[in-house]
Amino acid sequence: MSANYFITGSDTDIGKTYVTSLLLGAFETIGVDAQGIKAVQTGCVPGGDGRLLAPDFVRYLETAKTSKAAAVECFQTPCSPHLAARLENRRISPKAIIRDIQALVKKAELNLIEGAGGLLVPLSDTWTVIDLIAALRCEVILVVGNRLGCINHALLSIEAIRTRGLKLKAIVMNNLYGAQNEITEDNIRVIAKAANGAFTCRL
Repeated sequence: MSANYFITGSDTDIGKTYVTSLLLGAFETIGVDAQGIKAVQTGCVPGGDGRLLAPDFVRYLETAKTSKAAAVECFQTPCSPHLAARLENRRISPKAIIRDIQALVKKAELNLIEGAGGLLVPLSDTWTVIDLIAALRCEVILVVGNRLGCINHALLSIEAIRTRGLKLKAIVMNNLYGAQNEITEDNIRVIAKAANGAFTCRL
């Protein structure tokens, strides 16, 4: 049976793909059969075979040369998945995406499934990223952009995870703006305390 972790963020563009790629590379180094799965990707570009190419999928392969990688749902419009699907006259089917991911995770010993945006980003009019996590029964790795204002975003995300009865495995504090200072250090202290047992690290 594979170990499956869902990587989500406290916001968009805070380093989920970066963290996923680093973890894939680290697992590869120690000989773990790992796979990166992008559940839903918007802002995709046409590939040479006529299919849409997911940038995060490409990043996985570039970082970890021998690890497996897959993208489940791809959209060209760079916006929230539910809107991208509507604009492209498509529909994200919860049953289909769950089925496809469940089939993919059987191909690796360890799977890192990356979401789109944060926990409550809508995948359809009635379905969000956290609904997908709950359906897959994954433990959660939360990536937080370590900057002014991140405490509120992180604590709301932690509360949402625990309210849904999900397990928060780890928090990754990603320092987006270089040098650490009193603000970024206090962010880590406050968020690690709220994590209450979940492993907390910094980048």
